[in-house]
Amino acid sequence: MVIVKTIVSLDRLAEAEKAIKEVITKSVDEITPEELLEAKRALNSSMVNNFATNAGTATMFLAIDRFGFPVNYFDTRAQTLAAVTLDQVKKR
Repeated sequence: MVIVKTIVSLDRLAEAEKAIKEVITKSVDEITPEELLEAKRALNSSMVNNFATNAGTATMFLAIDRFGFPVNYFDTRAQTLAAVTLDQVKKR
């Protein structure tokens, strides 16, 4: 899950949504193997922060339930990310 946050005035909201979607759509075609590796490392590193506090841990358990993830989701996430290839990312 990736979250994009921005602050825009309400009269420019549609413009901002369009611009964000365009960047996401186009950037996948330009990603390099090094960038994919960096992204995998960043996602794996961020997992530790999810469990740094009791509130964070509770939030992760709620996310598992809410999104229907298997109970071992966080145990297998690193291996799952490692298996993702650049071709798979580009296929969307």
